[in-house]
Order: sequence, then C-alpha cells, then structure tokens
Amino acid sequence: MEPWVEDAARQIEKLLGDPMADAVRGRVQVLSVSERVGRAAYQECRVEVRAEAPGMEPATVQTTGGFNRAHWPKPGTIYPAAIAPQHPEALEVNWESPHLAPRT
Repeated sequence: MEPWVEDAARQIEKLLGDPMADAVRGRVQVLSVSERVGRAAYQECRVEVRAEAPGMEPATVQTTGGFNRAHWPKPGTIYPAAIAPQHPEALEVNWESPHLAPRT
C-alpha cells in the first residue's frame, strides 16, 4: 500500500474520532484469563492485560475475545499489540503471533 494512502486513512480515522487512529506499536502481558467452560472448541475468554507502549503509562485493561481451547491465553505471556496511548482500552492484540518471552 502506498504511504500516502495509509496517511489519508489515518487522517479520516482521526476526523471520525477513532481512538485507534493514534495507535502505536506496543505489547500486552496477560495478567489473568477466565476459565474455559464445557467442551466447545471455541469459547469467549475474558482477558486482563498490562498494556505498554511508547508515550503512555502502563495500563491494566480488560478485553474479550474468541479463542480455541488449544490456544487459550496463559498468564505471563506477552503479545505484540497496537495501543492507543490516550485510550489504552482501545487495543488490537495479535493473539496469533509467536509468544514473546516475558521480561526477567
């Protein structure tokens, strides 16, 4: 995609008030997850994460998503994410990325 197209899209998102228009690359660390219920392969999971990105104080955020039982998030796991520094609850986590090692 041409750089000017991405810039134009970002400007439109800002005009429409989309908090993700100012999103930056960051990461989330899983703090807690809800329990699996029953035997369904895919289930909704409530996840509490610590969101970190340049230009913002780390924030604890709760989000939900549909997960395969075999790939249920685990506390301590770190994933890359796009995070809106002014609205950290607005984030897009790459749940399918390779897990990054936790900081020691």
